[in-house]
Formats: sequence, C-alpha cells, structure tokens
Amino acid sequence: MSRASVRSCALFLSAALGLFGCGEPPSSPDLTPALPEGPAPALSADATGAPTTLAAKASSYSAITLTWTDNSSNETGFEVWRSKTGPSGTYSLRTTTAANATTWKDTGLTGGTQYCYKVRAAGGSPSDFSSSACATTLLKTPTKLVAVLTAATTITPAWQDNSTNETGFEIWRSSSGISGTYTLLTTTTANTTRYDNTGRTPGKQYCYKVRAVSSAGLPSSVFSNKSCATAAPGLMVRIVLFGDSNTDRCEEVQPPNRLSSYVSVSPRLGPNDPPLGCSVPGKVAAAWTSARSEPIRVVNHAISASTTGGGGFGGPDRTSSGSPNARTSVNGISRFQGEMLAAGYPWSGGESKSSKFPSGAVLRVNAYLPGGDDFAYVSMGTNDDAGPTRTMTAAQTEANLRWMVQQWTGTGRAADHFILTTLAPRDDANSPTSIPDRNTLIRALAAELGVHLIDLAENTSDDNGATWKSPSLNIGDGIHYTEAVRTWLGDQIVSWMSAKEP
Repeated sequence: MSRASVRSCALFLSAALGLFGCGEPPSSPDLTPALPEGPAPALSADATGAPTTLAAKASSYSAITLTWTDNSSNETGFEVWRSKTGPSGTYSLRTTTAANATTWKDTGLTGGTQYCYKVRAAGGSPSDFSSSACATTLLKTPTKLVAVLTAATTITPAWQDNSTNETGFEIWRSSSGISGTYTLLTTTTANTTRYDNTGRTPGKQYCYKVRAVSSAGLPSSVFSNKSCATAAPGLMVRIVLFGDSNTDRCEEVQPPNRLSSYVSVSPRLGPNDPPLGCSVPGKVAAAWTSARSEPIRVVNHAISASTTGGGGFGGPDRTSSGSPNARTSVNGISRFQGEMLAAGYPWSGGESKSSKFPSGAVLRVNAYLPGGDDFAYVSMGTNDDAGPTRTMTAAQTEANLRWMVQQWTGTGRAADHFILTTLAPRDDANSPTSIPDRNTLIRALAAELGVHLIDLAENTSDDNGATWKSPSLNIGDGIHYTEAVRTWLGDQIVSWMSAKEP
C-alpha cells in the first residue's frame, strides 16, 4: 500500500470513527471494539448469581443441615448467616464455605430451638442473599433405656431424661422381638424416667423404645435404644445382694474376664445379664433353681471396695473409683435407699466419666420396691477399717448396718427377710481387732432387731474373724474368700429363703 493510501486510510478511519479497517470492507459491519494487544484481563471476582432453594432440616437435637442451589460460576465460597430470633431477626455470619458448596451442617446447637439461615455467594462483591429458611432442632434423645422385670408380670422400661423442654415421653412397645413392629403404648408427663408396664403375659418377651415429645410444636427427639425383657411365669421371689467385692465379683478371675455387677466398675455386666456363676449372686440363683421351681430374680447391687459410711457416717463419700458409698446421698437419696428400696427409681449414683465408668453415671434400673416375698442380703464392713482413708470404728459400722435394717423394716417389711452376715478375716486391716470387734456388734445387732444372721466368720475363722481358719479359704491375698466359701454362702441364703417361702 502506498504512503498516500495509508494517509487516506487513516483519514477514512477517523471519519468512520474507527469502525472499518483498511483493505476490502467487510460484508457486514462488526460493531465489537478491538481488544488491545497483550494478555487478556482477569475476569471480575464478583459473585453474580444468588443461591436459591435454600432448605434447612434438623438432623438431631444439636445439628441442622442446609442445602441450596449454586447459581454462580465465579464465587469464592458461600457465606452462611444465622438468626436465633426468627426469619426477620438479626443475622450474623456463621461460616464461609468453599467454592461450589451446596450443603453445610451447623452443629453444637441447643435442642428444641429454632434457627434461621440465609446464604449468599462470596467474592469481590457478594451476591444477593437467598431467601431465608428455618428449622427447629429436635428434643434431646433419652438414653440408657433398659427394660427390666420388676415384678412377675411387670416390665419396667427406665431411661435417662436428657431434655429440658419436653412435655412428655412416648413409650413404644413391640411384642414381636427387638426388630418387630412397635406401636405407641403410652405418653408420660414431663421429666418421667420410668414406666411400669403391668399385666404382661407370663413367659412372653416385650421390647421398648422411647422418645421425648412436646405439645408446644417442638419436633420429637430421635428414639432411644431398644431394650427387651420377658415376663416371669408365675410367682417370682426376689433378692438384692448388697456387699463389697467379695459379693460383687470373683476376685480370683483375672481381668479382663473379671466382670463386676452392672453398677460397679468396668469391665462389668450389663443390666440384663445373668450373674456370674462363680459369684455369690450366681450361687444363690443356682441353689434356688436346684431346690425350687418358682423363678427367682437375683439382683447384684454390690459395692466394690467401699466403706459402709459416707459423709458424717464414717469413711469417705465415694471410693477412689468414683462410686458412692452406702449412705452417700445423690439428689437427696442415699445409695442404700436407691438400690435396695428403689427410692427415686431409676436412681443414679452420679459417677463421673472415667476409665472405671466410661459412660458416666449408672442408672440403678434393677432396683425394685420390695414386697412380701422379697429379701435383702447385706454383707458389709470388711472395708471399713483398711487403708489410710478408711478408718471407721466398729461402732460406726454397727450404726450404719442398724440404719439399713431400720430403713427396711420402717415401712413394714419383715425383719426376717433381711439377711445379715458377720465378716471373714482381712489380713491388712488397720487393727488386729478390727474384724472381731465388728463381728461381735453384728451378732448383737441381728439378735436385737430380729434379722437373720449368717455367721460367715464362724465358717472362715476360729477366732471371730481375726485370722483365717485355713489359707485355702482365701484366694491368696488374705482378703477375698474362695468360690467354695461363696458356694456355702449361696446355700445358706437359699436355705433361709426357702424356709420363709414354703
């Protein structure tokens, strides 16, 4: 192209406002401005598409899951804003998600509470907010449900109430197994933790589950665990054994096979597990079954390695493992009252979570209100004067045992259905006369109050419990008696029970 042509082209471009280039004109006008040479400029980080279809759904008492539709292609994430004062309330930023997210779970919430949300795409300039969405967290789920046979044809589901705003609990029952069909049995009032399902068919199994409900429009909780029990065929005799580790378990068995009662330290049996065959409760069950046709319910509420005292009654309130002692009060009810007399059923020992109590406090779901055919067995005092923190006098042990008998008889229960034992020797007692002094007082107490005495000291010692009659009667530690002694005790207990229940 000549210089003149170039000049004329420039003039043409100027006249034409730069819409045409030189050379042959295009067949149709191109109205797009030419881009400058060099790298293309970055696109704006502004988020232009507001999210839509925001939905909120409670998945538990403490979590709400949000979902939405992502309508932007250049967001850096999504801002989730939350209000605790309704859809028109004050919102504050809860979190910012990653880009392309379409769901987020809000956790750590309060049960039975409404939370509202709105979401927007984040970037250099955030998008508009989505519409708001609200959900109310569920009531807190009841836990530790256990159904136990509390009378021959009465099954009692008991549970832990974890919610503070329920108006009651729905109890659902299945008579076709734990995986069967459940139907609503009843709805209790608020703060209830048990229900006596009376009149069950002898020999038939019933299963239960429970959930917290509200008549104030709050969503029900998730169902608890399920638990089953079977009604007894006919008359049932019951006995609660309340004693130290000699009663609780079989000390000669090495961990982890040495299981404690369901209220004692781990590893332990479950509430509906049968007692260990080598233990005193197991010996009672075996001896009764061998001699009698009526069913028996043996409850092991033994106190492992504890004093009889607590508070001002001698000895510490709790053992080193965290379990309360017999007269230690939790929510106004002592352990003896909660486990032997079903006061405050299902009473909790208030144990803190630890390696000994991995789930924390244990509900005494096998407690029951004793009737005319029921018995109490108390064998305690061996641990009252052994070790630096347990320095109770014999008189304190006697006073505590006296109090237990009076708790039993004070409501009309027969004294001869209360079984008391003297104590076997303990080689590491703080005083050589510690056990003999207690045994002398226990014998006098039994005679005075008319309770039945099993003279364990006479069976294991020639000197009133000061020393062992034979080394073969203890497991080698000078403290815990052998299975042969436990068998003898089981036979003695059942012999007396049979005499009272002809």
